[in-house]
Amino acid sequence: MIFTLSNGTRIELPTRSAFEALQRLCNETNTNLAALQGLVSALQNNDSITSVDPLTENGKVVGYTIKFAKSNPIVIYNGKDGANGTNGVDGTTPVIGVKQDVDGIYYWTSNGAFILVDGQKIRAQGTNGADGADGITPELKIESGYWYISYDNGATWTQLGKATGENGQDADGIKITQDENNVYFELADGTIITMSKTGKIIDPNIIQFEDERVKKLCVTVWDTNGDHELSYEEAAAVTTLSNIFKGNTEIQLFNELKYFTGLTAIEDAFSGCTNLWRVTIPANVRTLDSRTFETCSQLKRVMFEPGSKLTVIPEGIFGSSSLSLIEIPASVETIEASAFYDSDNLTAITFEANSKLKTIEAAFHSCNALTSITIPASVETIAAGTFEGCKSLSAVYFEKGSQLKTIEGCNDKEEGVFARCTSLKTITIPANVQTVGSEAFAECEALESVYFENGSKLRTIEGRTDDFYYNGAFYMCRNLSLVDASACTQVRTIGKGAFEWVQDIVFKIGTEIPPACAGSLGFADGTDRHELYVPKGCVEDYKQTDYWASNFKLIYELD
Repeated sequence: MIFTLSNGTRIELPTRSAFEALQRLCNETNTNLAALQGLVSALQNNDSITSVDPLTENGKVVGYTIKFAKSNPIVIYNGKDGANGTNGVDGTTPVIGVKQDVDGIYYWTSNGAFILVDGQKIRAQGTNGADGADGITPELKIESGYWYISYDNGATWTQLGKATGENGQDADGIKITQDENNVYFELADGTIITMSKTGKIIDPNIIQFEDERVKKLCVTVWDTNGDHELSYEEAAAVTTLSNIFKGNTEIQLFNELKYFTGLTAIEDAFSGCTNLWRVTIPANVRTLDSRTFETCSQLKRVMFEPGSKLTVIPEGIFGSSSLSLIEIPASVETIEASAFYDSDNLTAITFEANSKLKTIEAAFHSCNALTSITIPASVETIAAGTFEGCKSLSAVYFEKGSQLKTIEGCNDKEEGVFARCTSLKTITIPANVQTVGSEAFAECEALESVYFENGSKLRTIEGRTDDFYYNGAFYMCRNLSLVDASACTQVRTIGKGAFEWVQDIVFKIGTEIPPACAGSLGFADGTDRHELYVPKGCVEDYKQTDYWASNFKLIYELD
C-alpha cells in the first residue's frame, strides 16, 4: 500500500502476502545460516559429501539437501524468492556468511567483513577440534518492518536495515556447483567454501581453485616446491602477474587472486580474457590499469577484498562489460571518465562504508540498467555527463552531510550530470550545492519534483549560456510541477530559459531579495498557471521586479 502525501512524500507498507513472503525469506536465511555452521563442522571433521539432491516446490528447484559421509544432512536454499520488488517484497536481506581467518578458524561475517561483538570475532565452529557445538549461529528476524540480528542465541537483538523499502533487492542465497571431486558453495559475498566428494583430506595450506585452468597456469609459474599445488605462501610471494593470463580465452573464474597479497599493481594482466566472468582483487592492490580487463566482455563480477588500498577506478576499465553489480572500496578517491560507460547490465553500484570518494568523472554514461544510486557524503565533484542517458535511473540519493557544491551542467564534450535520465521522478539537492548547471537535468521527462535541503547554500540555477547550443538547467522537464527551494535563502541568479518547456509549475523560494533573472524562464504555457511562493512580506517586491512579474502572474506568501 503506497500513501503519497501532499508534499510528494511516499509511505509504503507491505501487504500481507508481501510480509508472508519476507517471513519465508527470513526462515530460509536462518536455515542457510544453520546449514553453513553444519558445513563448517563437517569440514573440521574431515568429512566428505555423498550426495547433492535438489529440493523442489511446485516443480521448481528451491534448494538442495546435502548428505555427508559422517555428519547429519543439511538443507540449503539456493537463491532469491523471486519477488525482487513485486508485491512490496523489496527489502534487502542482510548478507551473513562465514570466512576462514589466518588462524585457520571460521568466523561469521557481514557483507564480507568479520562480525565483531565486544571487539571479538564470533566463531562459526568449535575449538580445538570440537564438533562446532560452541560456535554461535547468528539469528535473523523481521519485526515492525525491519531486520534484526542476534549474536547471542536471541538474548539481545540489533536492528539492521528495512525489510521493505523502495527499489530494494533480496540477497542471493548460496550458489552450489560441483565437479568430479568437490562441491563448491559460493556465498553472497563471493566467499567460496570447497567440500570434498572423495573423502580426500584437504590440506589447509593449499589453495583450492574453482577453475582448473587457472590452477594449471598458476602452478606452472609459481609452484616453487614442486608439489603441483599452489600454497597460500607461494601465492603471497607473487609481485607481478606479467602476461601469464593475458589473451587466455579459456579461464573463467579467479576468485583466488585475492590470496596474491604481494600484488600492489595490476596492469593489462587480463586483457583479452573473453570468458573471464568473476575475479577478486587483493586488498594490497593500489593501482589498476585502464586495460586490465580490456575486451573481457563476459566479466560479470569484480570484487575487492576488505581493506582495499585502491585509490582510482581508471578510465574505461569496465566500459561495455557485463558487470551486473559492484561495490566500490572505501579507499577509492576518484572514478575516472567512462569507467563504466555503456555497461548495459549494471543494475547496482554501492559504496563501502566510510567512503573517501571525492571525484566522479563522466563514469556511468549510458548505464541503461542502473535504477538507483546513493552518492557518498565525501563526494565533492560530479562531472558533466556522469549519469547522462541512464534511462532507467529512477532514484538518486545523497548521503547526509554531502560535500557536493555543484550539479554540473553541460560543456563542449558532455551534457549535464543527469541529462536524459528519463525515469528520474524526484530528487533532493544537498544543502552544500551552490550551483545547478545548464542542462543539469535536461530532458528528464519524468521529473516531477525537485527539493533543496534545509540550510541550502544555492546561489545559481543556470540558464541558456549560448543561444545556439546550451539550454537551461531544467530544459524540457515537461512534467516538472514542483520546485521547492523554500530553504534557499541565498539565491542570486536564475538564468534565461532555466525552465524552458516546463508546464504548470509551483515554484517556492526562500530568498527575500528577488534574485536576478537573465530573461524569460522559458515556461511552455506562458505565466497564467504558474505559481510562485515567496517569504512573508516579500510578495510586492517580487511583483515589482520585472522578470519575476513577467514570469509569474500568481505570487503568494510561503506558509
